[in-house]
Amino acid sequence: MRVIVVHSLLITALVAGHVWAEPAAQREAPRRATRLAVCIGLGEYERQSKLRWAETDAVAMTHALRKNGYTVIPLTRDDATLKQVHAALDRSPALVYFAGHYINSKLQLKDGGLSVEDVAGRTRFMLLDCCHAGDDLEDEGGTVVFAAGRGYAFEAGSNGLFTRHLLDWLRHKGIARKYGMVDYVCKRVAHETGNWQRPVVGRL
Repeated sequence: MRVIVVHSLLITALVAGHVWAEPAAQREAPRRATRLAVCIGLGEYERQSKLRWAETDAVAMTHALRKNGYTVIPLTRDDATLKQVHAALDRSPALVYFAGHYINSKLQLKDGGLSVEDVAGRTRFMLLDCCHAGDDLEDEGGTVVFAAGRGYAFEAGSNGLFTRHLLDWLRHKGIARKYGMVDYVCKRVAHETGNWQRPVVGRL
């Protein structure tokens, strides 16, 4: 497993390879970084329970973001290490996606935990499909975070539930695109779980 409170934050999705709205000070980042995303997925852990679809989700998000104009660095399985994630973050990606375990405010990688604040300090937008990812979010901060929820985040079908609806929004230009990403995903995840899982938006 990876459970609608949406803060009044302006998040505008721009589809042709651009990013969600960011603070003015961060818009001056090098142009080469504006279309870069990092997708991390890890399902096999030595000490934590196995996540069936985390790696599949990261691969699916990689494909979806590439079709939306991003250059994507995918890091799954043995590539989801502290060294490789740090190297990707050093390139100042506009967006970071993570599917895996989240424990004590850290993204759990193959060889240890990485502070979520460390990640937030090097990107503008984060998508977190993991349990309790919403626990650390605040109303202020330089990075916008859209998390699967403050409690459990469930896997359903062949994806994490949160990611499945993110993918729906990214892939479809019809009904899905009539809604903002946050509204679309929040409403559908909450409805499907009877409000047990409620995605949340905040800042770090």
